[in-house]
Amino acid sequence: GSIHRQCDRYGRRSACTDGESMDPPKTFRRSVTLPASAADAYAWHARAGAFERLSPPWHSVRVLERAEGVEDGQRMVMAVRLGPLRRRWVAVYHDNEPGRSFTDEQVEGPFALWSHRHSFQPLDHSTCSMTDEVSYRLPSRPVGKAVAARSVERALERLFTFRHRRTLDDLTRLGQVTAGP
Repeated sequence: GSIHRQCDRYGRRSACTDGESMDPPKTFRRSVTLPASAADAYAWHARAGAFERLSPPWHSVRVLERAEGVEDGQRMVMAVRLGPLRRRWVAVYHDNEPGRSFTDEQVEGPFALWSHRHSFQPLDHSTCSMTDEVSYRLPSRPVGKAVAARSVERALERLFTFRHRRTLDDLTRLGQVTAGP
């Protein structure tokens, strides 16, 4: 018989299967209220150096190729440490709605699926709700998969707690500077 081949919309090998069933993706979602308009919070994330600013000190991530922004088609290439090894991670930006949202999606890297949507919802003229929503699927390695899943969930919780605290602190300081004495 023939083998039915399934791939994601980008044709990524890491997301292709040869007919075996795949676990549904897991979703991690975290929101924070920020002291900035949705447009300003979006602009802060789209600026050069934002990724590095949001990378916690315990993450061993090295940017090899920097995106010029978060516009559709831009890509970032990183080297991430996974235990004693470094793994290449390539993310491509798409579904950009300036001032409102953008998505970065892994096209090469350690996950079978990784799609991270950044959304900025206005609450009033000077505050917004920022939501990070990550859909992910672990590689198909049955040994230790349950342990790995719990480890990833804890790592995401820690990562986004840091990122939201950093974003909140930076935008609070920026608001104090622009408001003046």
